[in-house]
Amino acid sequence: MRQWMKLISLCLLGVISLTTIGINVWAFEDLETVDNTLSPEANVVELENGNFQLNFNEENLSFSILDTQNNVTYYSGRRAPDDGIVSETWSTFITEGLTIGYFADNRLVQRSYSSLDGGATFTYSNSSVHMFINLQDIAVSLEMILTIEQDGVVTIEIPGNKIIESNRELAVLTHLIPYPFFASSYDLVDGYIFLPDGVGARIDLSTPTIATRPYSERVYGDDIGIFGQNGVLRNASTNPIKKISLPVYGIGYQNEGGAFTIISKGAEYASINAAVKGINRLNYNYAYTQFNYREQYFKYVDKAGNGSMSLMNEPHMYDIELRMKLLGPGVEISNMARLYQNYLLNHQYLTKTITDDEDSGLRLQFLLADNQPNIFGNQEKVVTTLTKITKYVEELQNQDVPPIQVSVLGYQGGGYSNTDYGSFSFAGKNAVTGYRDLLLILKQKGLTFAFDYGLIHTSSRGYNENNIAKTISNQGVYDFDHLTYSNNPDLKKRVLMNYPKIEEKYGLDSRELQKYISSDVQIDINDLGHVLYSSHYGYQASRSAVISDYQNLLSKSNVKINLTTPFAYLLPYLNQALDFETDSSGFYIAMEEVPFYPMILSGFVPMYSKPLNLHYSRRDILELIDYNIYPSFLLTETDSVELFNTNSRYLFSSMMDTWLPNVVTTSKFIVQALINVRGARIVNRVQLAANVYMTTYDNDVSIIINYGKAEYINGEVQVAPEGYVVR
Repeated sequence: MRQWMKLISLCLLGVISLTTIGINVWAFEDLETVDNTLSPEANVVELENGNFQLNFNEENLSFSILDTQNNVTYYSGRRAPDDGIVSETWSTFITEGLTIGYFADNRLVQRSYSSLDGGATFTYSNSSVHMFINLQDIAVSLEMILTIEQDGVVTIEIPGNKIIESNRELAVLTHLIPYPFFASSYDLVDGYIFLPDGVGARIDLSTPTIATRPYSERVYGDDIGIFGQNGVLRNASTNPIKKISLPVYGIGYQNEGGAFTIISKGAEYASINAAVKGINRLNYNYAYTQFNYREQYFKYVDKAGNGSMSLMNEPHMYDIELRMKLLGPGVEISNMARLYQNYLLNHQYLTKTITDDEDSGLRLQFLLADNQPNIFGNQEKVVTTLTKITKYVEELQNQDVPPIQVSVLGYQGGGYSNTDYGSFSFAGKNAVTGYRDLLLILKQKGLTFAFDYGLIHTSSRGYNENNIAKTISNQGVYDFDHLTYSNNPDLKKRVLMNYPKIEEKYGLDSRELQKYISSDVQIDINDLGHVLYSSHYGYQASRSAVISDYQNLLSKSNVKINLTTPFAYLLPYLNQALDFETDSSGFYIAMEEVPFYPMILSGFVPMYSKPLNLHYSRRDILELIDYNIYPSFLLTETDSVELFNTNSRYLFSSMMDTWLPNVVTTSKFIVQALINVRGARIVNRVQLAANVYMTTYDNDVSIIINYGKAEYINGEVQVAPEGYVVR
């Protein structure tokens, strides 16, 4: 629903021009209309690997692959010669193997291989083509390697150190798009495009779309270290766009071959783009990866905030690799999920933390304290005591509530939004003995400590200007707080700490918690798992370097780490997934949600929901059963009115005494279903009827969910309205 393009003035080399800006910063150059049909003498080279025969066309870098065992052909681009497209601009984009974005003559342009006077030499092996490409019009050269593997995986590689800009006064590179129309289709077809938007989204290719804009989002979210406050403005909302957590997408068809793509290198600089018939002048359905090398940013010229748009001088340096698995007809999204799950397992990116002797169940997070301003400055406002939490746990255990995990938020001195990042202390009256007593009741493994280490409240203490990550314009990296945005639309509510400060605070907390509480302590990190920026000035780090820093921090940690809906690169360090995303962005182009991310973690890592007391409905509860996600609540001992003048005022309903009956009934309702599939992997999810879905696990158990208001009956299967059945 949030689809837009922004108009900004681009000032570069002393010349101002008007440029259309979105996630992708480019415009096709308007070339003459020509016939782009390949000449009969075009040189086509045939390669084979097992059951796959690759035919590579040296004239335009396109290819086709024949699966000789199943008699299915896959195409790298244009498939309908009578599609009516005669413009060289669009024809080359659809047909050729490489499209380039660049800045020249004071404008941003996008053109394809042959229209850039492209030439290439080639070396061949039994299963690969090594291309040495020279784009003479813009004085750019690069190497690209195309390989077909025996298991039907097509890899595209572009080494970063082989991209050469010979004349930057002529043109500078902004982005690369290899094979944008691989596995595309023409007109309405029986098929779909899968997008990793939030929990996952599906585009139906068999019906006309109501969308007017294509899908285009950055993997791992926008880099506010580049976009600055303009990027914050783009995302500022009470319901912001869901981030892409997994660098994957796919196209599947009922009657022909499709592909599932993993962005295995360069994902942190990539955008995923998709469009369908009816959105632009093309009648094609397609999805592709755009790799960004230079980006625009607002360059300040004075302290008053005046300035203009500029372009990065030096490009991002990284390698590109796409792994595109060829899919036969009739492959579903659940098959794509299994492919990615196996990829993660084979590369040791996913570890099983669910154990046979340890049940998952209910997660209760309690806000202990926050900061409340008063006439004397700031006051620590205690809203939950450990004594009361202990009584709640005992009461729930007496009612046979499933295994309980307690997480404490705002447990450090100053409370949730006024913590001192230079020291460690416990908040209020919650003494160390209280934590130890609670831990004993929870049977050692049920107590976790939640904290924001990266994107912290600006009202916190113990940091200074040197600890703040800086944008490319030498501004602090600030962001809005989506939890409080509806009440306080402050675009500088949160500030991003640089890595040295994060490492210092995390190291201090983990040592102190192990010292005072338990050597087996767990820490809930609320932000690092889904925050990725670059930092400039002082501590300087690209997105790639920040990823390495975060991985280094967690890999050497000797405590268990629980993360909020983590990006893929932190999956190897994940113990539990918290506040798990269950929605997509709701774009018109892809309104159907699919639980792709839960399919990846199911059977390996316990997943817990966002606080149900903030979005409690029957559908929300059924969705957790459908997605194999356990319930979670964020509660307080006092009435939520006590939070009115704090940064936790978004907790409009949090009093435990009020929510206790719902906590009991809801947790039992969900866990009674999920206990049957604990430790099991999802192997399939199908729609049986309108509002009725069946998820099948590898232990031969199926759960049928009926979201509808009417009973579902099919033979011996009967599912009550807004109910479920385990089979």
